[in-house]
Amino acid sequence: MVTSFLPAGYQAPTGGGSGSGKYLRLKDGTTKIRVLSPSPALGWEYWNTSGKPVRLRDKPLRDPVDIRLDDSGKAEKVKHFWAMAVWDYESEEIKILQVTQATVQNGISILCQDEDWGHPTGYDLKITKTGKSLETKYSVVAANKGPISKAIREKWEANPVNLDALFEGADPFTTPVAATDPAIALGFKSTEHKSACWEKYGQLLVNAAESGLDVSNFEDLDDNLTSEALTAKANALKALIASQNIDF
Repeated sequence: MVTSFLPAGYQAPTGGGSGSGKYLRLKDGTTKIRVLSPSPALGWEYWNTSGKPVRLRDKPLRDPVDIRLDDSGKAEKVKHFWAMAVWDYESEEIKILQVTQATVQNGISILCQDEDWGHPTGYDLKITKTGKSLETKYSVVAANKGPISKAIREKWEANPVNLDALFEGADPFTTPVAATDPAIALGFKSTEHKSACWEKYGQLLVNAAESGLDVSNFEDLDDNLTSEALTAKANALKALIASQNIDF
């Protein structure tokens, strides 16, 4: 069974070299990545009159008052986006890939639903960009199915990315992930008690082990483990489970 990457019932809206820094821009030619996020942040983005991106969870009913205008004086489009933490093989860094191109979104969605590939944390993606301006085209190809390397996994555990910070205008790389409650990474609401999170994590360990996965790197936990560290462990464990297309 294919493990879900996108939310249940998700439907894409209808209608209308690697970049510097921590945000990955799709270059001309092929960009090779490995998705690290168990699921993407989904939202809507526009650029304001100050030249800064504004990200919203829901599509605005009308053009925001501060939306940037194009050369003809019309409001620019509000675009649907996916944002996810990825490993950029070219720079050998964890970055955020924000995807607004429908062809790239569709390409990943098709792979997610393919029993031979499944959840995109379980293989590499090669995204190829060709053409210029209105003639730009994208294609998505899967490759190298299997778990991420130990080195990449350790960097991901040590440097979790808080995608929710995108909607607050904060830095996803410096804003703590679930700073007061690790429940988010374990599928609970933020009001759930911490002990329930530990119980859920323990059950994930048991299920993963019973499915034949080597979880030895996830069993050495201290009762005083911080919520950020527990969240990072949970994300890494869920990514390992997803990479094997295990669903329970």
